[in-house]
Amino acid sequence: MYAYIGRQPLYNKEYVLYGYDLLHRDNVTKNLRDIQEEDDELRGVFSDAITMFDFSELTEGKPAHIRLTRNLLFSNFPYMASPEQIVVELSADIMVDDALVEKIHELKNFGYKLAVSGYSVQSATVKLNKIIQWVDFIYINVRRHNRLQLIDLIKNVRLRSHAKLLAEQVDNEADFDKISGLSFTYFQGLLFGMPSVFRREVNLATTPYGKLYNELASASSNFESACAMIEQEPVLTYMFLERMPSPKEKRDIGVVIRKTLMTIGTERLRKWSCLLLIKQLNVNDTTDLAAHAFQRARFIERIMDEAGAKDEPILGFFLGIFSLIDQITDTPLENLLNQLRLERSVKDVLLGKEQGSLAAYLHYAEVYEETGAPPADTAIRPKKAEKELDTWYKTSVREAEDAFSTLNPYLVRRNNR
Repeated sequence: MYAYIGRQPLYNKEYVLYGYDLLHRDNVTKNLRDIQEEDDELRGVFSDAITMFDFSELTEGKPAHIRLTRNLLFSNFPYMASPEQIVVELSADIMVDDALVEKIHELKNFGYKLAVSGYSVQSATVKLNKIIQWVDFIYINVRRHNRLQLIDLIKNVRLRSHAKLLAEQVDNEADFDKISGLSFTYFQGLLFGMPSVFRREVNLATTPYGKLYNELASASSNFESACAMIEQEPVLTYMFLERMPSPKEKRDIGVVIRKTLMTIGTERLRKWSCLLLIKQLNVNDTTDLAAHAFQRARFIERIMDEAGAKDEPILGFFLGIFSLIDQITDTPLENLLNQLRLERSVKDVLLGKEQGSLAAYLHYAEVYEETGAPPADTAIRPKKAEKELDTWYKTSVREAEDAFSTLNPYLVRRNNR
């Protein structure tokens, strides 16, 4: 499978490359990924840059401007990278209140630079006055304003801030002529460089998610190694805690992780690592397929438990969640399974090499998904009446919806298996 990310250059007024805006891409031909949830999209830009690529190589050691939502800001997402690596970009229409002002003070105290994008006449409000004095860069779209409007906007900024001005969407010579002589320090647009799309082949075993899953699936896995891996990989720390620790909190983070792990156990942690793999390797934005895999995993696990299967029900979970991974990642199944530590019985069923009891449970789930009824010739008989199947199935569907609307369902919903 391949991971994709876009970057667009930012130049200074001496026409020297200053840095990059990082953008989400799903392949080398498409534009921005079609992701409905802005938090998910912007989280994906940053986490992919860190986990799927070499961040310093991707940015050539220059600052990366990364737009974040208010939610990501308050989950301390910027702390996944150092102040030298990123500029935190906020939208001009962000809700400004005392909590945001306090968070911005915190970021500035730790050395992070801030940018505001989409600055316009409408966004030049009294509320923005509360934060604009701490902003380092202000984006102004030159195609949305004529020259007189740009002059008024620049005067407006200068009355309230010492931020450097960045002219965005400078796409042709006419756009550049319009801003000639105005006090813009940085420039972005097609005239200065098209967005580039970078592609990298991904081996699951080398990603933080794959490393954690394989560690937990190893016979020699232990509590301390799992703790250390989560603590040392910023993206795992964020996913595990649903936030990043601030620099002041980092010294205590190991204790927090250990306490949480003690309450959830290795089995739940391994399921969580499976879910991370499916969610984060969703390279084609096939969220429906990924949620379907999780729903199937929970349904098979329930059926196996109720039918008194000779195999552990957790094998049914692995069987279901990995049953669609080749479609989710658009990669041959055998290639993917060779990168994961997975019980041989599960691998053999997924590869069509085994037609035993586990294969029967997968078939049972697939038929039920399609017809709403068990296979006619099945020998699988849940202990409870078959009328309960619809309830179990709907519960599994609901859990899948929760899993893809909640960052960390296995750690916050302790009543679930």
